[in-house]
Amino acid sequence: MFHRRRHLLRSCILFVVLPLLIFTIYSAFFSTFSFAPNLSNSTQSPVFSSTRTVSSQSTLRNGSIPDIFELSLWRLILTGGKGNQTLCETPSQYRSIVDAYCRAHNRENCSMIPCTLIYLTDEFTTNIECLRGGKFATGIQPDWICRKSPALELFTNSNRKPSICAEAYTTLTAELYGQALAPYRDEETSKWGLTLEGESIGYYPSVASKKRVLSLFDISLGYDRRFFDLITDKHLTDYVNKITNKHNRRLTINQVLRKKVKERAPILWINSNCDTPSNRTAYMLELMRYISVDVRGKCGNPSWNKSYTLLDPKFFAIEKTTLASEYLFTIAIENSLEYDYVTEKLWQPLAAGSVPLYLGAPNIDEWLPCYDYSCIINLRNFTSVEDVANLIHSLTRNRTRYIDYHRWRREEHVRPSFITMTDYFQEANKYSIECLICDMVHRNDHGTTRRKLLAANNPFNDKFPSLS
Repeated sequence: MFHRRRHLLRSCILFVVLPLLIFTIYSAFFSTFSFAPNLSNSTQSPVFSSTRTVSSQSTLRNGSIPDIFELSLWRLILTGGKGNQTLCETPSQYRSIVDAYCRAHNRENCSMIPCTLIYLTDEFTTNIECLRGGKFATGIQPDWICRKSPALELFTNSNRKPSICAEAYTTLTAELYGQALAPYRDEETSKWGLTLEGESIGYYPSVASKKRVLSLFDISLGYDRRFFDLITDKHLTDYVNKITNKHNRRLTINQVLRKKVKERAPILWINSNCDTPSNRTAYMLELMRYISVDVRGKCGNPSWNKSYTLLDPKFFAIEKTTLASEYLFTIAIENSLEYDYVTEKLWQPLAAGSVPLYLGAPNIDEWLPCYDYSCIINLRNFTSVEDVANLIHSLTRNRTRYIDYHRWRREEHVRPSFITMTDYFQEANKYSIECLICDMVHRNDHGTTRRKLLAANNPFNDKFPSLS
């Protein structure tokens, strides 16, 4: 009996007391190093200490996964456009970064900012999976993994300094990049990248007027091939098959003519972004004095109603293309009149069988599938808006002259330069600024990727380089 009791006592110690003791020691140890605040509470003012571990939601810093500081997200989060808006006190050791960023946006007081800009949270901290060379891995085993977050907590990593992904909408000031962020730059363990978010360089005064600042960055992504390392176009690839006639998807001249609706005005204008550098609203209001235009959108349209606007962007492009097919002409005036800035405003009417009235990139001829501007009406060639209206009136009365703008559709092949350009974009669109940065860090790249991208005088005319 005695031995049995002693055996039971020993089992109790082994299976009950000992696990409780281990759990107590474990809890006491990690509670001492608790870092992230509870973002569900009201305004916080936590103490920031670089000796603490990252929040429980995040991967422990062991130096194996490089970090990318997403400065490109700060504008949306700081202005309340995205994420949890619980405020925390700005840590003193990072006030220089926060103050410099806020001053770049003409904000004076940033003593309290959203906690997600300070601490690593599940909301914005993600791992990105990339392939060797800088492509994003989709459905396949990645070669590299990096972690990205807008949290200042990334700068507490003692093993390596984070890379930075910036966007040009925030003014590129010497205070922010040359002073506040410069101490955290290490060319051996981090890279700096810049993206223009799909807008033209004209939207970013600090880049447009001081293009030399691009040398601050190890890699850049934008529209203008004269200044940026990688050029992407997220719009053209959606319409290229309907323009090049791949899989017989391009409209014939007879199909184009059958889709026209006689009761329509000759010109369609779809626009709700009224205040642009190109001043297109003023141009259109002047044109509408001389010719009938059907307006869809709020610009120049007193009867516009928000309920007419499609809320689902997935179908918006399809609806615009379908609508354009019913009109002889469609307005294609870009937000900015910048070199290489060509958007869906040109591709949609070309795919739909409506002649674009184009005003935008001064080098638009390099982008066209036809020769000698024969598939568009280039508004730069007119001395007055009234002259444009007179030409449209003439073309609507002369079927043969109108068909001249569609004769390119009879050609088996479009202009060869258009094919090489679309080949470039189909390859370039497989890359992202984050994966390019991630790849450069993992491979300790000291300019090789940039040199490969810039090797061609005109990247659209050459085969896309191998970056792997």
